Amino acid sequence: MTNPGFEAFKLAFQDPDSRVRLNSDVSEQYYSQILSMNITNGYLDGVDIDFSEHLNAVIGGRGTGKSTLLECIRYALELEPIGKNAIKQHNEIIKENIGKSKARIELTIRSSKMNGKKFTISRKYPESIFVKDEDGNISSFKPSDLLPEIEIYGQNEIYEIAQDNDSQRKLLSRFLEVGYGESDFKIKESLKALSDNRVKLASAMDNVAATEEELSRLPKLEEQVKQFKSMGIEDKLKIIPLLENEKRLKERIQNEEIKSLKQAVESVSGGLPDTVFLSEKALGNLPHKEILNKIKMNLDKIRTETVSCGKSGKACR
Repeated sequence: MTNPGFEAFKLAFQDPDSRVRLNSDVSEQYYSQILSMNITNGYLDGVDIDFSEHLNAVIGGRGTGKSTLLECIRYALELEPIGKNAIKQHNEIIKENIGKSKARIELTIRSSKMNGKKFTISRKYPESIFVKDEDGNISSFKPSDLLPEIEIYGQNEIYEIAQDNDSQRKLLSRFLEVGYGESDFKIKESLKALSDNRVKLASAMDNVAATEEELSRLPKLEEQVKQFKSMGIEDKLKIIPLLENEKRLKERIQNEEIKSLKQAVESVSGGLPDTVFLSEKALGNLPHKEILNKIKMNLDKIRTETVSCGKSGKACR
């Protein structure tokens, strides 16, 4: 409806929910801004900058203070760099320009989180920050409360992050959705349960192996008994009752104990955790779907190998 007319009027009523709206129904939009920065004392004493409402770039030659401006804002907002070199550079810039004379950095910001209200964030080296509201009263809010989604990265820092896996993980962790923590907890619980089940299966299979080893000795003993009987020295050997007792034990082991052990192994295998909570539908469009899919594949592989271990009757590794 850029050009009012009858055709535009008809088009509006084809989709009234998105095209027709009363002014009273339109909610006011608030945007977060850094309005100004002021520095007192030190090498940068007297620096007072009012930022344009539409500022989206700071342009200047080498050594004109672009990085210093960025690091001062970062310091005032208590935002820590990610890369090792970025941390070193940040500390050097702040120490050289702010720390030597214990200067103070003061930022005036507008917070969309607080419905467009203005706040003043002040930090003196090496102290913590304090925040004032529009009326000059001390506020209990922190910069992370007022500007929760602000991110600051230096040019060299971006390159460093791109070269380091740990730095990449730290960066990506800031953008993970709220539900990721719950999924991560479930994954850790599943891994722990798998580890516990593996130990139980290994112990059960060791018992089976020991029992089978004992059983393998019985035929030899039975053959010795037959030889003793054929030699007519049965009455002289007191071992016969013991062998009979072992025979009864063998039958009990074969008919009861080994069966119970196998049932125990099957019971443990049946209690292995399922990865249905990491299904394709559950992952949806999560930003790290590929990583979570790899974790799911590893969990499924562990489950398959553990079940196969119980069926094969071999000790788990």
